[in-house]
Amino acid sequence: MNDYKKLEQEINKIKARNTKVEADKAWETSFYRKILIVVLTYIVIVIFFYFADLSKPFINAIVPTFGFVLSILTIPVLKKQWIKRHYYGKKNRIIIKKSTQNLDDLLKAVTEENIHKETN
Repeated sequence: MNDYKKLEQEINKIKARNTKVEADKAWETSFYRKILIVVLTYIVIVIFFYFADLSKPFINAIVPTFGFVLSILTIPVLKKQWIKRHYYGKKNRIIIKKSTQNLDDLLKAVTEENIHKETN
């Protein structure tokens, strides 16, 4: 019974960790977080422009903030491309059929028969 209790405790620790990881991931990908970061970025840039005595800090802060928003929108796309080309293509030496066009297809391929280990 003692081993059973230890095993149950370990499972509960893993479940608690998974819950925390899921909550962290939900926060990292939330629309609210992205908007919050954009607003805070704009405020910081306005303050910097104001104290740097640049003209029209409220208007001029829009351009770097827009650049930041653009980077937020493009990073997930670039991440998928990087994973497809570098991680699955080289590190694990996996050859994937050309039918896999995006990361979702790629991840599906990993769990199905679309992959073959390279035999070199």
